[in-house]
Amino acid sequence: MKKNFTTSVNRIISVILCLSITLLTTGCWDSKEIDTISIVTGIGIDTSQNPDEINLTAQIGKTQPSGGALQQDSAGGDNDSFLVMEATSKGILSAFESMNTKNSRTPFLQHNQVIIFGKEQAEKGVQSYIDVFLRYYQMRMEVWFLVADSKAKDILTVKTQPEKNSAISLSEILRDETNISESLRINLKDFVSRLIEPTSSAIAPIVSVQKGIDTTFLAVDGMAIFKKDKMVGQLTSKQIDGYIWTMGRIKEIPLEISLDPGYGNMQAFNIKCSMKPIIQKDGVISVSLQIRGQMVLDEIKGFDSMNLNEIVPLLQRAANEKVHQDIMNCLSEAQRLNSDIFGFGTAFHRNYPKEWKSLKNKWDQLFPKLKINTDIKLEIINPGKIGASLNMEDKK
Repeated sequence: MKKNFTTSVNRIISVILCLSITLLTTGCWDSKEIDTISIVTGIGIDTSQNPDEINLTAQIGKTQPSGGALQQDSAGGDNDSFLVMEATSKGILSAFESMNTKNSRTPFLQHNQVIIFGKEQAEKGVQSYIDVFLRYYQMRMEVWFLVADSKAKDILTVKTQPEKNSAISLSEILRDETNISESLRINLKDFVSRLIEPTSSAIAPIVSVQKGIDTTFLAVDGMAIFKKDKMVGQLTSKQIDGYIWTMGRIKEIPLEISLDPGYGNMQAFNIKCSMKPIIQKDGVISVSLQIRGQMVLDEIKGFDSMNLNEIVPLLQRAANEKVHQDIMNCLSEAQRLNSDIFGFGTAFHRNYPKEWKSLKNKWDQLFPKLKINTDIKLEIINPGKIGASLNMEDKK
């Protein structure tokens, strides 16, 4: 009896060991071998000579085999970290299928970093080509969404430093931008969310190729403004500051102040922004913005024969006025283009659901005349590590 029991236990253990070995040595059923795929790191969409088609550019990162050398390809040199493939078609996926005829590897899109529309295509409209990025199972909603100042192809073919792969370099630049404010985070999900809001207008960062003395680099400088799905204009860097202050969610933001007596550079932090839509009894609508924050003084220049007790109030007043002016300049441009990039209409809808029923259909007439009232108070709480500068008079 004892012998039979021992034999049964041994058989069970043997079966468990066999199953364990089988499971450990079996690969994933849906895995793809690295040498059978082309890992797409960037996708660019430009206009084509045929108005019904687009030129698609795919930046493909080169894999590194166990030997350590980058894979070679006819489209790039041995030392290139990426290669570029192009195709012309009516749709995004059909363009990738066309690429398959020129490449033995299957495009793999789950590691894509950026979607870039060329300026001309953005002005024609983007909605027709966004569907695939939402529908196809390999696409990710978290991918960055941008507009090129010229052609998207130019962005994806340039070699940058220190990241040679321009798509990865762009991803890092955009991630750094969000250290200023979360309102600068424009991925596919954010862009589409704005598109489907009935009264809001979407925005997207504008990227360009810049040439230095010995290097080429990418710069995100400006913001494309859309009306429905078409690009209708853009914000300058200063106007973007106004957008940031209006939208809030600011972590830290620099402020440069130039006055006749001197110059100051400050870092604003601990910022609280609140936006309140208002409908008065007579039906007049407006938006109230309240901004509170603190600043540290990082650099001053000039202010000869002045002390800190005189300089700090000057810089505080100038900083508050600059923020107000930046907000007004941004609002003026958005109203000129009749594009509610701030989501004011959505705020009225949320706070006044009954009244919004009569405002919604007139929003295109109401937004260009909408008044914004600002209440801004930024205070310098830290003058830095030293008191007086070398050229200041120590007044007592």
